Amino acid sequence: MEDLRSLRDIANVVGDVAYATAWTGRCHTRESGEQHNAAGKLMQWLGDALADVADEARKAAQRRQPKTPDERETRLTVLAGPTIENGDPDEIAALAGALMAHAQAEFEGR
Repeated sequence: MEDLRSLRDIANVVGDVAYATAWTGRCHTRESGEQHNAAGKLMQWLGDALADVADEARKAAQRRQPKTPDERETRLTVLAGPTIENGDPDEIAALAGALMAHAQAEFEGR
């Protein structure tokens, strides 16, 4: 579970850098300044690819059942941000239920 979290985190960070780089002057055509040149297209592609990697790591975490309290916490950490950002009330309610179950398990020492 920790590997999935690390993979997701690194993919997000490097993808954000790629997207930010796509906005620099070196990644736009000289004529219009608004269209991406080859470097800009590469950065956009890289950002998109890394976003896909991060999403696949989240999906893998979602499918896995944690075996330890640490894995349970890591799994919830991986799922929390994207679930809330997605805005689906049913998914948010399910996450809230999982968080409450985690809190109860922690309280009971399991």
